[in-house]
Amino acid sequence: MPGKTENISPTLAIRSGKWKLLMDPDGSKIQLYDIEKDHREEKEISSQQKTITANLALKLKKWHTDYVK
Repeated sequence: MPGKTENISPTLAIRSGKWKLLMDPDGSKIQLYDIEKDHREEKEISSQQKTITANLALKLKKWHTDYVK
């Protein structure tokens, strides 16, 4: 429903090869997509790709921390 905060997409994103990870600056709302197989980003797969998710989330958190300094 428009206007509800739970419907707002994560504000940060990182791409690496076929992977696209989205999350909020506090590390919440993590979403991972294989954009080669799922270009519409309809199948969220972070729970199936835990290592990829953790690595990309760490890189994105570091970038965000360095960027907001």
